[in-house]
Amino acid sequence: LLQGIGPVGVVPSACPKTFAPKSFAPTYDPKKNEEDGSEAVLETGRDLYKPGQLPWHVFRSGVLTLVCLWLLGCLWSFAQLYEVPDLPDKVLPEQVAESGQAAQGAEQQRDAPTVPMLHGGRRINVGWPNEHFQPTGLACDVAGKHFALSDAFQLYFATLDDATGSAPSISSLDDSLRCSSLDGHALEDIAVLCPLSESCKVLVMHDGGERLVECNVVRPRRKLQNASATDTDSSSDEVSVWSIANKWLHGSAESERMTGLAIDGTQINQFRDLMDVRKSNIVVGTSQGRVVKLRRHLKEDHKLVPAAVIWNNHRLRNIKAMPRSSPLGIIPGSYLLMLHDVGGKVQAIDMKTASIIGEWQLPQTPGRMWSGLAGGGGFVYVASVGQSGMASEIWQFPLPHFDKRN
Repeated sequence: LLQGIGPVGVVPSACPKTFAPKSFAPTYDPKKNEEDGSEAVLETGRDLYKPGQLPWHVFRSGVLTLVCLWLLGCLWSFAQLYEVPDLPDKVLPEQVAESGQAAQGAEQQRDAPTVPMLHGGRRINVGWPNEHFQPTGLACDVAGKHFALSDAFQLYFATLDDATGSAPSISSLDDSLRCSSLDGHALEDIAVLCPLSESCKVLVMHDGGERLVECNVVRPRRKLQNASATDTDSSSDEVSVWSIANKWLHGSAESERMTGLAIDGTQINQFRDLMDVRKSNIVVGTSQGRVVKLRRHLKEDHKLVPAAVIWNNHRLRNIKAMPRSSPLGIIPGSYLLMLHDVGGKVQAIDMKTASIIGEWQLPQTPGRMWSGLAGGGGFVYVASVGQSGMASEIWQFPLPHFDKRN
């Protein structure tokens, strides 16, 4: 028998290195390999663990790595839920960060295409209810003759007087419209619809964009000397109240909410055409810059649901694409006018192709900002609010030419 080979009873004293892992493969000797010209043998490292333990260690390391990744994912989800930024706002010293931002802004301005100015504007003479009135809602019909204005709690309806040779004026804002369903609610935005065969109606969005109320245009009668209480109190009979689905909004109600309203009245001959389930003539804008078409629910007649997305830039964080007041208007041809909060820029969007077909810059005035927009009769109407002590204004601009073929 050979030494170290055979049963234990035959070879009672085997060498301690007999069953070492290295004994099953030749070892690497640099001097010997250089002399005989043989190639180096790589160390496998299998001698670090006992036979059968290496798979267990590999599996254990993989499981621990997976557990750590799941924990990091949970922490990141909670951070997003509580709106914690992924990176700190200031990763550089303040002076360095500001200089870098200024340089980046200047470079973007050089590279950005020049936006033409919106010229030919003239101020409309408006008889405001009081000198401190600031409109949060501005709307007009397709013809640009009938206007609705609102603040947080009052709703007004008036006709534009655009006589030849004189400046346009709106002078009948002494009495507000009354809708009983709006009592105690803050108004978000408004829209005007004047079908060809019916009287005008004002649609009001309130309750953070979750309700839409239809108000008939009925002005309260002025109080006469010997009139009774029933003769002097006239309210607008609202025909319908709709709820607007909000599960499609991103995050909580504070993260994204509906703030803008517009009606495509070019194809509406009767008011019932507005709520045709096959059409989507109601457009809303959100606080994150999304613009969505709404239609009537298939089974619930008094509920509105999303039908299509016209514009979507909600992923641009810390950028307010639209102001809180009326940012939307629709002109004949189903073209959407959108007022941007930054820089007072107006864009025309083809709602069929969701493409920008026109872009203009509004004039800037120190101490004032553009807050609302409406379109009709070949004009763009924009509301301007100022600082404390400055009266609000409404300007009329001719609608510029834009390429409708894009």
